[in-house]
Parts: sequence; C-alpha cells; structure tokens
Amino acid sequence: MPSPTDAQRGVTLLRDKGCLTCHSVDGTARTGPTFKALWGRKRPVASGGDVREVVVDEAYLARSIREPDAEVVAGYRAGTMPRADVTDDEVHAMALALQDPTAFTSAPIRGGSVFPLASAAAAFVLLHFALSSIPVRTQLIAALKAKGFGVVYSLLALGAFAAMLYFYRTAPYVELWSPPRWTRWAPVLTMPIATLLLVAGYSIRNPTAAGQEGTTKGARPKGILAVTRHPALWGFALWALSHLATNGELHVVIVAAAILVLALGGMLHIDARRKATQGADWDAYAAQTSVVPFAAIAGGRAKLVPSEIGVIRVAIAAFVYLAFFFAHPHVIGASPVP
Repeated sequence: MPSPTDAQRGVTLLRDKGCLTCHSVDGTARTGPTFKALWGRKRPVASGGDVREVVVDEAYLARSIREPDAEVVAGYRAGTMPRADVTDDEVHAMALALQDPTAFTSAPIRGGSVFPLASAAAAFVLLHFALSSIPVRTQLIAALKAKGFGVVYSLLALGAFAAMLYFYRTAPYVELWSPPRWTRWAPVLTMPIATLLLVAGYSIRNPTAAGQEGTTKGARPKGILAVTRHPALWGFALWALSHLATNGELHVVIVAAAILVLALGGMLHIDARRKATQGADWDAYAAQTSVVPFAAIAGGRAKLVPSEIGVIRVAIAAFVYLAFFFAHPHVIGASPVP
C-alpha cells in the first residue's frame, strides 16, 4: 500500500492538472473513464485502427497522459483529452493515488480551506457595488479626482479578481453534484452568443458603460443595444450560467456564482444609478431599450438592424470563441468537447 503522503500528492497532481474535471472517482460517467477500481484492470483501447486490451499500470498511465490519442479507450472520442507534460516522478505519484482506494476520500485533494476563495469572490463582487455606489463614488472622486478614482477602482477590482483566481487554483476539491454528460453542451452552444455580446458590447458607444454616462440624451439604441442595454454583462451572465450547468465542483460554483451575481446585479445597479443622476434623459433612453434581451424589440420599442452590429464584430466574436475553444484544454485543463 502506498504511503498516505505519496498518494495524497498524486491526488493533488490529478486535481491540479485538470484530470478530475473529466474523470470521476466514484464511477460516475463523465467525458473520460472513471478512476474508480481502475488500477490493474484490463481495458480495450483503439490504437492505429485496431482494438486491443491493455493493463492499467504506470507505463499505460504515462502514455495516456503524454499521448492521449495514441490509445483511446473504447467508447470514448479521440481529441477530447489534452496532452500534458508530466515527469516520471509525477506519474509515479499519480499511479500511487490510483492504487489506493482511500486516497480520494481519506484526505482533501488540496489542503486548506475554501474560505479564502469565498472571501476573494465576495470582495470582488462587493467592491464593484460599493465603489460604484453614488455616495462612495462621489466622495472618492472629490478626493481623488476622476482619473485618480479610475485608477483606484481598477487596482482594487483587479486585485480582488487576481486573488479570486489564485485561491481558485488552491481551493480544496469538493464535488457538490455530478452533472449529467449532456450538460456539457450548455457552454458549447451558449458561449458563441456570450462572446458576440461581449465583443459587440465593448466595441459600441453605450450609455450604460463606465465613462459614457453623458451619452444618454437623444441617444437611439443601435446594434446590439437594441437587443439589450447591457450586452457585455449579459455575456458574463451567460458564461456563468452555462458553466454552472456543467460543473458541480465547489470552487467552480463559487467563481461562476460571483460573476453571475455581479453581472445580473450590476445591470440593476447601473440602471438605478443612471436614473438617479440623469432623470428624464435616462427615462427617455430606457424606454427604447430593455434589460431582458429582445424584450424591447418584442414590445415594438426598439428595432434590430443587423448591419449596425456588423459582419466584422460577428467575425471577431467567432474568432475569439474558436480561440478559447481550442485553447481551453491547455489553459483550463479540461476539454470543452461534449
């Protein structure tokens, strides 16, 4: 029996390299074969057009990580698992973990607590709401001037976001639920729309965007703004919702929930602030738009002109989506392929 320390190191490596995103430890069906009762078993693999049986040992584990498409387990797709660079020592540690049936239950996959991640996520959300509230914003601008406020706001927001990402990587692995495999289609089908909302939202003059508060008077919602006056925030909300649909790990849920709360709450917060500061000008603009996508168009208050969105924005969004899709296994450690 491997020592607990060695086995736990192997479990940590399996988590950090993204293996546990696609391989369950309890027999649950996921994108990849389960790790439960895996070690020493024979399994059919497709190699060079032929199907043969191999025994799961340390040599097989090394091959499957370094060249995952060389031997694909029967019933699974080639091209789903990304290649990973691992040392022989790391392979050995992971092999020890797979040999120990108690390794994934006797100790957390990572040490520590989820509290730092939850705190960073809460700070990320609350800082945005607090700093952009009228009383706080007014006092800070009076003290720091507009540019100084912008610098402080950006530094604090980026610092909270960086802390959230750091603690995401160090959080313990806690599986709240195991979504069925079909839910993996949610981000694949949703993210092209989310990406277009982000690209179009950030590339158009928008009265709800930071620094563009004075563009409401006499404005007509054009392009993506006819769909919703908060396109970028809806892009983030769709990202969060689609990833919550297909991930049951606690650390993923915390980050996605934080972004979802900030996106949806931000829409209401911005509208209330614009109403308070711009009065009738905001009312006239808001009457031509909607928070809920397509609601103003359905109500006859806005008209979608596809040419105002433009082929270039659609092309850029498609490029960005494909770039993230193919980079996902290497950056995140999990394939987005359903």
